[in-house]
Amino acid sequence: MTLRVSPAEIVARSSDPLVGIHDSWSRVELGRVAEILNGFAFKSSHFNKDGVGLPLIRIRDVGKSNTETHYSGEYDSRYIVAPGSLIIGMDGDFRVSRWGGPPALLNQRVCKLTVREGCSYDERFLLHVLPGYLKAVHEATSSVTVKHLSSRTVEKFPLPLPPLSEQRRIVEAIEEQFSRLDAAEGLLGSGQNRLQALRSKVLGLAAAGRLGLAAARTDFAPDDEWIPPDWRWTTVRDLALEEHPVLTGPFGTSLSRKDFAKSGVPVLTIGCLTDGGVRLDKAEYVSQEKATELSRYRVRGGDVLFSRMATVGRAGVVTKDHDGALINYHLMRLRLDSHVILPDFFLIYVRGASRVRRYLREVGHGATRPGVNTEQLLTMPVALPPLDQQRLVVDEVDRQLSEISATSRTVSLCFERSKVLRVVVFREAFAGRLVPQDFSNEPTSDFLEKVRL
Repeated sequence: MTLRVSPAEIVARSSDPLVGIHDSWSRVELGRVAEILNGFAFKSSHFNKDGVGLPLIRIRDVGKSNTETHYSGEYDSRYIVAPGSLIIGMDGDFRVSRWGGPPALLNQRVCKLTVREGCSYDERFLLHVLPGYLKAVHEATSSVTVKHLSSRTVEKFPLPLPPLSEQRRIVEAIEEQFSRLDAAEGLLGSGQNRLQALRSKVLGLAAAGRLGLAAARTDFAPDDEWIPPDWRWTTVRDLALEEHPVLTGPFGTSLSRKDFAKSGVPVLTIGCLTDGGVRLDKAEYVSQEKATELSRYRVRGGDVLFSRMATVGRAGVVTKDHDGALINYHLMRLRLDSHVILPDFFLIYVRGASRVRRYLREVGHGATRPGVNTEQLLTMPVALPPLDQQRLVVDEVDRQLSEISATSRTVSLCFERSKVLRVVVFREAFAGRLVPQDFSNEPTSDFLEKVRL
């Protein structure tokens, strides 16, 4: 880790609300109010995942309530961490948390903080204060690999020092506000889950002929084989536009990592197949010259892309905006006769039909790595309605999914607002505005004098 300025200077430059303080408060270095113990470099030869010995807190465990690793060798009792103790990860993003598991040992690159007795500093207040300082130092440090934090740096953090009674009132107010936000976010999370379930239900009803059609049955069992009277069962092969409708992307030396560039012609990947359509966010790129060499793998508007990994729903329809893009080895390009089946209806069917899910499970049964090949895709069953009904289904699904997406965006916006509100709570707390000031409190200068003794 490289620090060009002191922690105090870093904090002074930071815009994070957690490092600002009220004008009437003093500051005190963390090392004066808490003991800092670095973890020990325990021998990995005594590590195990069988539960033998004490749990071992490694840096990956900061923020968790358990650890997979146990230590069966000898140890010094100083390195035992009690439940509820404050710990800091000294590498990476410098996380701080309470240890939520049973008594455990403190491994290297993790440190434990213990508030000194009689120093007039509330441990809960310290837990709320520390993240802002760790973030400020993290943003001001540089490293060619992983960032490292030293205990000497932590000791120099210039913490705010309001009177002890005020610290406690601030903590209670923060936790009250956060409890309300937690409850609100819990409801938002439940709402997101319900929206996702509703989306799946719309697709399932559409694929079964029960969405927006007058002929739909009402006594429907989700897994039965019923379809409306004017629908018929067929296969992908019978819906194909050409003799060889399925094409798997290039593999081996035809397209390797060395061929990719920062810009050029997009190469579509599984990550490009999203609920919102085919996107380029996860695309790779190759030069025009390489794209010309691989021209047989270009796609055009109306092509259906299907994941070879047999992940139900990982399919997409290419729009004209993506004409000329390539596909990689993990995708299959399918060309259907649009005079018989609309690509958008086929996509709805693939994503919603329980028959498709069962079929893909059956063809993938016993395989070492689940997947679907060309022949299996061609023999996949499809329930085919007349074209006019396909258009009705596509329009109705688009309408309902658009409403679901709009609601989902509103929920996501509420989550973002909740994050902002948490920052506002901290800003008001450390500006001295979250709780009323009590001017009968002992001056912070007296507290500061105590911790200096």
